[in-house]
Amino acid sequence: MLKCLFWCLYNSFIIEMSLKQHKYVGHRRRTFYDFVDDVTLSLIGHYRASTSIRKSLSRTEDDENRLIDVGGHHPEHLPDATSNNTCAVCRKKRNAYQRSHPDVPKKQIPHKLTKTVFRCTQCKVFLCSRKNSTCWKDYHTKKQYRR
Repeated sequence: MLKCLFWCLYNSFIIEMSLKQHKYVGHRRRTFYDFVDDVTLSLIGHYRASTSIRKSLSRTEDDENRLIDVGGHHPEHLPDATSNNTCAVCRKKRNAYQRSHPDVPKKQIPHKLTKTVFRCTQCKVFLCSRKNSTCWKDYHTKKQYRR
């Protein structure tokens, strides 16, 4: 469905390119990304969800339950799990570090993305359980587990 939408958007971008000049003097060339951005903004308009709705959408039920009844959260190894799943805590720590230190190259970020096949039975979140890792404990006991 989404693929068809992007086909339509790309076709309309091509049609617009043939009808309208895409390079203006003193401006950069209009890209497909710019076109999609303009279409999206014209469809949405100035509508913005209220703060309470945005907060409720960003917080999931699992996020609220991860600190309750910690003894019932156990690691499980799914039979079809691949090693492409990254630990949620490691990913959060890395993203937070990247946001606060944008000038540091990716290779020099101290927080590595750990691949794992283990996830919590109740939270359904992949967490690493490697040696010297506190990700499992941090996720289930700290309110702000990225610190």
